[in-house]
Amino acid sequence: MEIGKVHWFDSRDGKRFGFINVRGEEKEIFFHFNDGCYPEIGSDGKNIFFTSEGVKKEPRKGDRIVFLRANAKRGPKACSWCFAKDYEQLEKQITTHLSQPSIYRVIIQKMLNTISHGAPKVVWQGNNIAELCKRYPRKNNHWTDKLLSDVSRNGLYNIYRFEFQDAGGHWQLCDDPRPIECEEKK
Repeated sequence: MEIGKVHWFDSRDGKRFGFINVRGEEKEIFFHFNDGCYPEIGSDGKNIFFTSEGVKKEPRKGDRIVFLRANAKRGPKACSWCFAKDYEQLEKQITTHLSQPSIYRVIIQKMLNTISHGAPKVVWQGNNIAELCKRYPRKNNHWTDKLLSDVSRNGLYNIYRFEFQDAGGHWQLCDDPRPIECEEKK
C-alpha cells in the first residue's frame, strides 16, 4: 500500500478520474473513481484489504489516498484506492486490538455419527493459555475426544474447536493456540 495526495480530479460525467502525487516521485499516479474501495480488516484481525464495494464520495484536491499501484499502458495507475482517513482508522483499531491479549474460546459440539446433536456450547473463554492447557490438555495432539461412557456405544462424541475474537469483535475459527508442551501427562 502506498499513500499520496490528490493533485486534481475531474468529476464530470464520463470522466471521474484524476492524478495522485506521491512524495519523492515526479510522475503522478493515475486513478479512476470506479477503482475506489472501502478498506476492511481481514478475518485474521491483522491485515487490511480492499472490498469490492465502491466509494460513494468523490475525492477532492488535497485528499490523502491509500492505493495499490499497477503498471498500465500509459504508466503507473492506482488499481484500488481508498481515503487515507478510513484506512488509518482501521490501522488504529488493529493496533489497539493487537496491544490487548487475544481472547480465545473453546466450543464443544456433540455429534452423532457425522450429524450435530444439539447446539454448540462455549466451555472456556479467556486469554490465559496456561489456564486453557491446565483445563484442556492436548490428547494425542488433537481435540476430538471420544466419550468413554455408555453414550459412546450409541455413536455420540464431542468435537472441540477454537475460535478467537477478531478486531471487529467477531468470532473466527482458528488453529489450536495451545503450545505442543501442553500435551497431557501420562
